[in-house]
Amino acid sequence: MAKEGFLRENRAYLRLPKTVQAKSFSLNDMVTSIEPVAVSTAKTSPYYYTLDGLRLQGKPHTPGVYIFNGQKMVIAK
Repeated sequence: MAKEGFLRENRAYLRLPKTVQAKSFSLNDMVTSIEPVAVSTAKTSPYYYTLDGLRLQGKPHTPGVYIFNGQKMVIAK
């Protein structure tokens, strides 16, 4: 925010309490509506990901930081 209470043009945001359920805003040719968002409850993924979001085929062998089961993990030498 540039000044308290003001946003630059073409910007918007909402301050919501943490207890609000997620919603989606859909624009169709005929109807504008707000619908609930389906949220996956799965917390784990059997895949490793790089920090830029690339999914790997297996456990990485190159040292670095990876994402596995939603957690950052460091592979050392």
